[in-house]
Amino acid sequence: MPVLNLSAQDKQDIVAFLKSLTDERVRFEKAPFDHPQLFIPNGHPGDQNSVTDDGTGKATDELIEIPAVGKNGGNAIKNFLEQG
Repeated sequence: MPVLNLSAQDKQDIVAFLKSLTDERVRFEKAPFDHPQLFIPNGHPGDQNSVTDDGTGKATDELIEIPAVGKNGGNAIKNFLEQG
């Protein structure tokens, strides 16, 4: 990618523009962007040699919970500058 040679003001303007693209309802997960409790599969407990049996001969699932967010929203999602 070529060097853009942006001034400090140009960079500040670009950041301000990118921040303006985020709808605050999305950032705070408010209606209509709220969601129910979700469970995401994340592999199976165990190691490379064996996994935990669920009693039926199948491997148990490891799940990650994403808690429900109601219509009033929750904590703000970090923006691209706050990700770490």
